[in-house]
Amino acid sequence: MRNWIAISIAMFAFGLGCVASQTVIPPARAQATSLLWEHLCEVDMELHDINAFAKRAGEESWEMAGAGHGPAGFFVCFKRPK
Repeated sequence: MRNWIAISIAMFAFGLGCVASQTVIPPARAQATSLLWEHLCEVDMELHDINAFAKRAGEESWEMAGAGHGPAGFFVCFKRPK
């Protein structure tokens, strides 16, 4: 009786494997649309001015793309779709 159960399980697993090997999943394809961006950078900023500038830029649909500190002071860069 145990052999019968083992053989039945083995046949089921074999059949399941055969079915699974025939299943074809198509590769995912990204949409090939290029998006053009407008850029806005402000340099020579004082640290206390960055928040107000970023808030105004955000109200105009600008998205912050980067910020940093250079020899001339702080800078911030924004982008938005054209």
